[in-house]
Amino acid sequence: MVQLFAYGLLFGLLHTWLFDRLYPRLTHDVNVERTAFLIRLAMYALFGVAVAACTVLFDYSKVRAVVEDRRSALGALAAALGFLKRHVGAAVGLFLLNFTLFAASVALYGLVAPGAGRADPLGHVMPSPSAMPRSSGSAVGAMSTVPRSSPTNSPASSPPPVSTGTTT
Repeated sequence: MVQLFAYGLLFGLLHTWLFDRLYPRLTHDVNVERTAFLIRLAMYALFGVAVAACTVLFDYSKVRAVVEDRRSALGALAAALGFLKRHVGAAVGLFLLNFTLFAASVALYGLVAPGAGRADPLGHVMPSPSAMPRSSGSAVGAMSTVPRSSPTNSPASSPPPVSTGTTT
């Protein structure tokens, strides 16, 4: 419940205040888009640090609760906070290492996954060519055999005249 409350404050209040109230005030008279982008980037960095700090605190409190067999979540939070105060450098370094490994694994998956990075301009994921059906009985196969009409009405591509049934 404490974690839910903290993340509710972060995403409900802090995010709203930063991006819906403060950002428009700071960029109201900005003429250069690069400046507005850098302000927004700084706000994302500030918000990311706040989320990361809460994540680390709650992760260490979970460890303290299990290792020390604590019954109180608030006691585990207090113990984790004390530990983080004493070992802030090591905790931040471990978090950054974990985050870097996660980002590297996502990037590696994006490079080796079949069909990764294949999307149309609207962002829809396109199937890989090997996943497309190739039989002539499929809709794709049937559509590929339909003759295409030429944009110009040349005599070679126009249909034969229709008979009306009357002769003169």
